[in-house]
Amino acid sequence: MTTNGTRYDLVLFGSDLQGAERAQAVSRLAQLLKVAPEQGAQILEQRGLVIARGLDADTGAETQRKLLAIGVRCNLRPCSTSGLTLELAAVEAPPTVMTCPACGHVQQVKGDEPAPTTCEQCEIVFAKYENLAKEKKEREQIRQTLLYEQQRSLERDQREQEERLAQQRRRQLEDEIRKQLGLPRLMASRTGLISSAAGIYLLGLSMGAGGLFAYNLLSGSGTIAPDPKRFGEGALAMGQAAAESGVFDPGMVAEMQVSALLDPAAGAAAAEPGAAATDPGFAATGPGAAADTGAIPGAAGPLPNASFGQSGAARPGQPGAARAGTAAPDGSDALGFLDSRLADLKNDTEWDLYLLGRIQALHERGAAPQAMALVEHLQDPELRFDRGARLADDLGREGRSADAENLYLRLGAAADQQPDHAGARVAAYATLARHRHRAGRPTEAAGLLQQAMSMAATLTAPADQAAAEIEIAALLTDLGRPAEARTHFQAALGALGRIQAPAARLAAIPPLAQGYAKAGYRASALNLLDEATRNIASAKDARERERILGVIAQTNAQLGDRQGAMGAAARIAAPAGKDRALHRLVATELAAGRLADAIELAEGLHTPAYQALAAGLVGLRQTALPAYRPLAARSTERAAAAVALLTNPAEQAAVTAELARFAARGGDSAAAERGFAQALRLAESVPSLPERDRALAILAINEALALRLADARTRLPKIADTQLRFALTNDLAVLGDAAKAVGP
Repeated sequence: MTTNGTRYDLVLFGSDLQGAERAQAVSRLAQLLKVAPEQGAQILEQRGLVIARGLDADTGAETQRKLLAIGVRCNLRPCSTSGLTLELAAVEAPPTVMTCPACGHVQQVKGDEPAPTTCEQCEIVFAKYENLAKEKKEREQIRQTLLYEQQRSLERDQREQEERLAQQRRRQLEDEIRKQLGLPRLMASRTGLISSAAGIYLLGLSMGAGGLFAYNLLSGSGTIAPDPKRFGEGALAMGQAAAESGVFDPGMVAEMQVSALLDPAAGAAAAEPGAAATDPGFAATGPGAAADTGAIPGAAGPLPNASFGQSGAARPGQPGAARAGTAAPDGSDALGFLDSRLADLKNDTEWDLYLLGRIQALHERGAAPQAMALVEHLQDPELRFDRGARLADDLGREGRSADAENLYLRLGAAADQQPDHAGARVAAYATLARHRHRAGRPTEAAGLLQQAMSMAATLTAPADQAAAEIEIAALLTDLGRPAEARTHFQAALGALGRIQAPAARLAAIPPLAQGYAKAGYRASALNLLDEATRNIASAKDARERERILGVIAQTNAQLGDRQGAMGAAARIAAPAGKDRALHRLVATELAAGRLADAIELAEGLHTPAYQALAAGLVGLRQTALPAYRPLAARSTERAAAAVALLTNPAEQAAVTAELARFAARGGDSAAAERGFAQALRLAESVPSLPERDRALAILAINEALALRLADARTRLPKIADTQLRFALTNDLAVLGDAAKAVGP
């Protein structure tokens, strides 16, 4: 047979290189193919992949030479029979040449003879040698991954040590400067500072001048004290004194005033009877503590009650909701766990991460309308407005001003529709104003600022006022208007001082800390959270303590303080409540791209349900990263082993449904099908009607989040609780709109 103008396909067969040499080959392959390094690694793993078609002989040979030079094995094969002249061929097939992979011995095999299974020189078995070589390769991959994790851990420890030393040095400098300025020294013990302030205050009372005299002593001025309804009472005046001295650090003032507000002595007195005298925050609580949606990350204000959907079907006062003292004889509270999962699914981190990836992909493809529609379906409000504003800015820079302005109009309309509680509208306006200012649109930023101020003026609850004022103060700081920001910083602290209930005051600290962090006072924000953690005993109710500590832990994690987050979570007494908080930290670390930290946190969980959920989340992230992909199977096995430890079918159904969703998101449709089918069988077998309803609702939500809307809707008629069914119907409708925007 002769050829005339034959065209060839270039076929890839991987590489035998290991370690750094393989990484270099991947990088050079990605450069040759003009793709990202991650895609280059995926291409190299696919044996028999055609990477070029229809090449002439010279081009094919040159390309093959380049790939072989960088260590990539490849071959040329004819791609069609066009241009061929057929001639009679010999009946006998040509011999096949085989090379031993161990010793390199070459042996020929006639075409009609079976391929040998062993080498005639060294007598190795080819199949066993290939299996051993494959296992050796997998071991090396896992070894490299573990070495990488170890290096990350060492770097993290070193970074934490440097931060501690820097903070210690900063405090020393603060003490020196305070001494020069005649300001009170920031004591290592906050109790000492509180005692000093209280002593001066009592001295003023004993001399008959009351609070006014105490304030004059603290401020060193003869002016009249500010209205306590605006600035707070007692030790709150210290911040005003520092401001009048000409040195105003909002973060420093906040630390001093909040330290005085969260009086440990008052907290101990307020602890519920029978609690431990050393730390009432460790009072025993049941594992089925009330569900907590938590403060939406970055949003302002107090913590809303647990709810599911728009009807609040999971609230304790409604039929079937979890109540204190309803734990099963074996110590578990399945209904409480199910209600908490329903609440957490309303703000699911994995779903938001998935939508962010789709938004980016749609934007890169030029599908701006679909990307804009998806922004509105992000569950985290702050993420929704921040990501939407950044997308609008990107569209403006790309010359798509009409799309950018349209998106800003839609975001503004969405901000107007935010609920009034917790100053959610103020937070939305502030986020949009910050982006408008950075985009060089000061007039629009000023208009949004005015809307935020007008909205804040209508709030009546002190916690809402504190959250709104701190958002405005952070925005004014960002706009370069420190004098105006100072007034709103003080107003926020004054509103905090007007909160009477200790638990409500503690619950207001996380959004306050978020605001200080936005304004650039991260160290002060972390100190505020630390104060709230150490004074958690002032919250009377054990459920309140668990709820507040969970939000404090998550806020610490969002600000990058893992040690503070772990410290807050460790103070939760109930094992289920503690693991719920740790599971949220795992999701937060994954959202921040800190996979090694998330793995370490997941390994510290003890409750089987949360062990399984955390392992599933970690495995999903490992599947998406080539370097960690060999470890994903291990995470899947850990999740399955944890599910096997569950004895309640409703809990099994709920956890299995979430793991099935993770499998669907990771591309394993067969495992997803099996998981959803198993979850349905388990849910239908639950004898308790309230537990069965919630297990079916959790299954439906996970199917909808996996974009299986038709299956999810079939669960609705099986739910007996009308409120829960109504809420689920609304949620499936919203997720259905999101699925349409996601596209194929």
